[in-house]
Amino acid sequence: MNVRILALLVGSALMAPVSQAQFGSVVPETVVTWTASARPPSSAPRMTNSFGAGDRVYITLSAEILEGWRVYAINSPAGRPLTLELDALPNGIVRYGSPGETATQMGHDPGLDADYTYHDGSARVWQGLLVQDSAVAGEHVVTGEIRYAACNDEMCLPVETVPFRARFLVSH
Repeated sequence: MNVRILALLVGSALMAPVSQAQFGSVVPETVVTWTASARPPSSAPRMTNSFGAGDRVYITLSAEILEGWRVYAINSPAGRPLTLELDALPNGIVRYGSPGETATQMGHDPGLDADYTYHDGSARVWQGLLVQDSAVAGEHVVTGEIRYAACNDEMCLPVETVPFRARFLVSH
């Protein structure tokens, strides 16, 4: 092997830790983990996955956010607000209200000189649905995407888009 190439390879290997330190810490592979479910309203007497005509179903996405990271909230006035999009709904299932989310925190970005709202630790985001009389009995699947930006005190990661599926039963 050529001495110059060997010297270049050894030098590159020795500089890797220095360049990593220069650009901050290593970013974990997964900063936010999402799970989707179909749930009754929080006022329901019991948890169920079966709904009849006139019942409300909440497509709920629960997030576990890695310590030290945060996710912009739905109505954040700055940053990249979280969005929840549903694909075409099954026949007889319609949207009920606007997307909602658990309580948020308030922060200030000195670079943007703007306030923002965010979630840290864990969060839930939901979209209400209403089961109409015309809904066919049986299993229904709702699909969609959640789009979010995660940041820590050093950096913001590129916007992530995560597809989801939530199943529930319609009974008459």
